[in-house]
Amino acid sequence: NDRVISAIIQMMKPVVKRLVFAKGGRKEDVLFVIEETIVIIYTKTEMPVLSCTFKTFFIGIAKRVWFNEFRRRLRQPSHVEIGDVDFPVEDSNSEI
Repeated sequence: NDRVISAIIQMMKPVVKRLVFAKGGRKEDVLFVIEETIVIIYTKTEMPVLSCTFKTFFIGIAKRVWFNEFRRRLRQPSHVEIGDVDFPVEDSNSEI
């Protein structure tokens, strides 16, 4: 239901924003983390019996999503050194 998803996004946005911004993320990363978390909950879990609130459950998954993305970005080189010249590596998400 679109209204339920919209309500989840609005409820979780401030918390996820703090989480993402704490590690140098951007505004676009907040929505990415929320969307990925919703997809994981929707596709990977079968009606879980929660021993915590939904918000705590969601944040736990969102932290893992952001940690994995943050770690992936750290492994990506930002510059390639060729001889004496240091060239920046283009971001695969940037437009030409």
